[in-house]
Amino acid sequence: MDNNTPPEQRRKSKWKIFGLCLSSALLLALSFPRYNLWPLAWVALVPFFCALEGQTFGAAFRTGFLFGLLFFTATLYWFFHLYVWFSWIAVVGVIFLLLYLALYMGVFGLIYRLAAKMNALLKLFFLSSVWVCLEYVRGHILGGFGWAFLGHSQYLNLPVIQIADMTGVYGVSFLVFMTNLYVKERHVSLSGVASVRLYRAVFYFCLVAAIGYGVYRMAFRPDVSSMSVAVVQGNISQDEKWAYNSWPVILDTYTRLTREAAKEKPQLIIWPETALPGIFG
Repeated sequence: MDNNTPPEQRRKSKWKIFGLCLSSALLLALSFPRYNLWPLAWVALVPFFCALEGQTFGAAFRTGFLFGLLFFTATLYWFFHLYVWFSWIAVVGVIFLLLYLALYMGVFGLIYRLAAKMNALLKLFFLSSVWVCLEYVRGHILGGFGWAFLGHSQYLNLPVIQIADMTGVYGVSFLVFMTNLYVKERHVSLSGVASVRLYRAVFYFCLVAAIGYGVYRMAFRPDVSSMSVAVVQGNISQDEKWAYNSWPVILDTYTRLTREAAKEKPQLIIWPETALPGIFG
């Protein structure tokens, strides 16, 4: 859109872009816990891709940033409850975290724009790889934030997630993203019938191969011996967990429950995450 476009039309376009980004953010957020509508993840990104079409480089970055901010806010909304246990300063930290995470989607929007004239088949694999690489970087840089990966939405989709034994969650993210892009571009104008058939054949081969491997793995039952496991849960509320005067009570609770569980002679005793108040070392 250039500067000669009437202001009213520009405003309508901005609202349309916002609506497309919001639609994708909500659909994708609903595919994660607690709603667990995982089939939505396979098409959730399509409105976002439509919003990126025809954008300038700067606008593509801003559109990606907007989508990322909406998605991470909808997915990590519960972070704002930190103010109950800490203070409003924690909320400021959460806002900065959301802005930081949204940058990755902004970068993706920019790369999506760069790949606009790329061969459709190459684009399918290139953008899928870019998405996965951004997830990998996000999960490792600055200590890493490995939450809300696209593949995490499929944890209930057992046949699909079996490929994770070879690829990790990134392979699942790749497959889900590739499907979104295929749905968006299935009517794309390709050069010649052979190209169209090749494009579709390659996509369906990847999809069927991944699901076929998953079905095979689920049918394969390794012969493993059973083991006894005890799970200890102290049921300590968040407002008590970090209160200094509560530490002796928390430790006594877990010590007592562990001794009770040990009477059954389990091979493994498991405590919850952050069960101990404080940090080792």
